[in-house]
Amino acid sequence: MGWIYGELKSVEEKKEDISSLFVPLQEIAQKRGLKVGVYGDPGVGKTRFALTFPEPIYVLDTEKGSDFFGKYFPDKKIHIADVYQKGKEGEKDEVVCFEKFQKTINWLTENVKEGTVVIDSGSDLWKFCQSYGKIKIFNLSPLARLKTRWDWGPITNAYEQLLSSLIHSPLNLVITGKLSNKFDSSGKETEETQSRWQKDTGFAVDIVLII
Repeated sequence: MGWIYGELKSVEEKKEDISSLFVPLQEIAQKRGLKVGVYGDPGVGKTRFALTFPEPIYVLDTEKGSDFFGKYFPDKKIHIADVYQKGKEGEKDEVVCFEKFQKTINWLTENVKEGTVVIDSGSDLWKFCQSYGKIKIFNLSPLARLKTRWDWGPITNAYEQLLSSLIHSPLNLVITGKLSNKFDSSGKETEETQSRWQKDTGFAVDIVLII
């Protein structure tokens, strides 16, 4: 019986058409949309650049700055979701802000099939995610230190899952980032720059621009 089972299994494997796993590059590009990360100093035009992408455009705004650029695109379909949320003491409630990101991104990926999503900014999204993880996953305060470097895994996973749903969607995506200096292994500041989003964000998008 073992021989017959093994023989049947080998026949089934031979019937599988492996070629169907390969998809032409052009089809993948059409199904994914263009994913772009852009970072730079304040006021250099990151948000304005993002609003040049195909409409309809859906902006997840943490900085209350996107509406300022409406005068430059008066005829464009631009929708803005304010994900900024104040807590009881008047300060930014970063956990609620992250939960707003979750709700809006889930809605977009389920209901919108064309256009562009703008995360303005990805630096704030990562900051909100860290607070969310410390409070909701580890029951710590936002300012507390994690016990081990492995504890960053669940927090990073929450960020990557959220971003992944947009990366694999047909929508275009623009993530803006705030500029910061890199530090060397000794902790000394260097002249090199980087974005203050999660460190693997640049690998998730197609292009990273510094402006």
